[in-house]
Amino acid sequence: MKSEASTIQVYHDVVPSENYDQTEGFIPRWRDAEEFIEDVTHNIWGKGNTELIRKTYLENCPVYSLSGKVEGVETLVEEAENLKQQYPTRYIYPSTMLWNGDNNTGYHVSRLISIKIKYKHRPEIDSELGEAADGKEARYWCISHCVIKDGVIIREWKMVDNRSLHGQLGVVSRDISRKWAEQWLRDRMDPEKSESSHLSWLASEFQRVQNTQKIVDNFYINLHNVGSAVRPLYEFIARRVAGLYQRVWGKEGLWSRDNFKLLIKEVYHPFARFESPQTYGSDLTGWEDLYGLYDTFVFGNKEGKGLAMSLDWIILNPGNDTRKVLSNGAKHNCWRYPLSADIDRQLELEKHFVDSDLVSESFTMAIRWTLAGYLKQTDPSVLVPVVLMAESHLECAGFRILREITVYDSVAVDAQIQLTTDIVHDVSAF
Repeated sequence: MKSEASTIQVYHDVVPSENYDQTEGFIPRWRDAEEFIEDVTHNIWGKGNTELIRKTYLENCPVYSLSGKVEGVETLVEEAENLKQQYPTRYIYPSTMLWNGDNNTGYHVSRLISIKIKYKHRPEIDSELGEAADGKEARYWCISHCVIKDGVIIREWKMVDNRSLHGQLGVVSRDISRKWAEQWLRDRMDPEKSESSHLSWLASEFQRVQNTQKIVDNFYINLHNVGSAVRPLYEFIARRVAGLYQRVWGKEGLWSRDNFKLLIKEVYHPFARFESPQTYGSDLTGWEDLYGLYDTFVFGNKEGKGLAMSLDWIILNPGNDTRKVLSNGAKHNCWRYPLSADIDRQLELEKHFVDSDLVSESFTMAIRWTLAGYLKQTDPSVLVPVVLMAESHLECAGFRILREITVYDSVAVDAQIQLTTDIVHDVSAF
């Protein structure tokens, strides 16, 4: 295999052994991280076995979401019991699940789930959705990203499409986002809660992400789940896709419509499918549809200022096929290599690696990312600080994204905007 040190730098915080044991840390009930999450998700969130939380979560495990941070097993149990009461009919439909890592650094598992619920109004525990939603059904996306070590979940991030949930239940999301913002502010102003308040966490996330723009090549790809012989090749491929993805949805792509369109054409397939809270339950298909995302994204239309994007964790899952060696005269697949630029990229891969046929043409990626910046208002003196935490599952082929499902809580984004524009009118309160 040829060295690629001159073109791509490989980053590993802990270099895994050649044959590390993916069962390490789990009791015999579970073979690996994938089975652990599959079983735990079904039992806790599908069947309502909340007692299992005490056995599978670290006692002080933090669970992060854009609507609020929850910490500690007993708080998680209480929240899960409330959900059982509000959603007595609840079905979990697992979609893609990707994982990497090991028991030393922590197994990371990203799971895309479609959830179907029927709402039951419980005034004694519910102050948001209201009686008008009673009996209504909804189906929406959720992504859970867990870190597992020694057989328990030690951290978790949850991305929920609350706007879709609220819309199907007939609830006005703006009313709920205002309630959230008011509660966040009360907690921030409470001396006993201030340091641990959600606004304090949002402020720390804002600063963390802003600091990443000072770092060149500022993301890391863990490839513990990939054999050592092909890690450099997958690093080469994944860094290209992830790097372009960051440019599309970060400062460069959102700077102008022209930039956005050019970058879309760089990394998305001409017939790519896209689904997120921006699409309101439907999916977009093809470049022309995707160009419209510039108008609907919260930081689009030149509404953002001082944007920074952090790719917080990346997982790559290879497909089961293999790549053709085009430099040997093989005819390319027109679907996977739709443009001449795609053929050039494959030839570049073959130039750097003599064993390029050992990696698959199709692969799936999960990217957990955070975007932080200021949102412009009619009054130029007012800038609203916003943190957007999301996770994207990307089905890819060649060097392009064929399908994307991104999940984030746009209701919580609206709450941040209302906090400054309608409630305190002062950015310093953030």
